[in-house]
Amino acid sequence: MIRALCVLLPIVAAAAPAAAEGKRMVGILDVRVVGVSEDLKAKFEQQLEQQIDTNQYWLANRSAMRERLKFSTRWTDGCLVGDCLADVRTQTQAELVLLAALEGSGTSFGYVVTVLRTDTGHVLAQKSERCDVCTVNEAMTEATLATLQLLND
Repeated sequence: MIRALCVLLPIVAAAAPAAAEGKRMVGILDVRVVGVSEDLKAKFEQQLEQQIDTNQYWLANRSAMRERLKFSTRWTDGCLVGDCLADVRTQTQAELVLLAALEGSGTSFGYVVTVLRTDTGHVLAQKSERCDVCTVNEAMTEATLATLQLLND
């Protein structure tokens, strides 16, 4: 059975430094994994941190996002789309939220990466791929590259 790994990444960070430098706020809101090691959450974040264009983007990891959102009286952990993302923007200064899902079983893996605006909660872009014969690391790398492509597009 194919399992899903969901990754939720919003565009967030310390607003003042990013805004002052003309960078877009990017943050990782959540990473969910099913059917693969929990360690992939941190590995996915690390790949993104290492490969994102730091001249264009300011990236905050999941723990930084949670730290900023813990003071919200309107946002809850289940908020992934819609109007509730406006409070993510208020609390974190994030412009976008990135959701990613990676599913896998044996040597078959797939992912879906979705970028949402925090001001409207609407989907901005999405990419989905499937690989029937690959490793989890290859699939994670492809999901990372898809994430970067969506942000750059």
